Amino acid sequence: MSAPSPDIHFDESLVRPALDALSEERSEVDAAWLAATSAIKNGESHFGPPDTLNQAFRPGYAPRAQRLRPDADRRQGQYGELVAAGHDSVEIYRRGDGNSAIPFLELN
Repeated sequence: MSAPSPDIHFDESLVRPALDALSEERSEVDAAWLAATSAIKNGESHFGPPDTLNQAFRPGYAPRAQRLRPDADRRQGQYGELVAAGHDSVEIYRRGDGNSAIPFLELN
């Protein structure tokens, strides 16, 4: 019987730092998203004078922006859910690995 391939084992020591980095980046993205959202809303309230260009632009922009905002906000929240799922996966793997080793430890 050949030895198991070394790449089939989950290396928690590599995953946790990556998840921590993602979590830190999420904080930065959250701050940037909040600032950008405020800037966009502020900019929208100051669209130019009621000239021909503005009258042509605003009716197409406003409804699309309103439809997009909830999806964009939800996607931002999903970033955090992705990081949490990663941490959960590490914990589930660790417990499963420990539980599956018990019968082998009892053989000794």
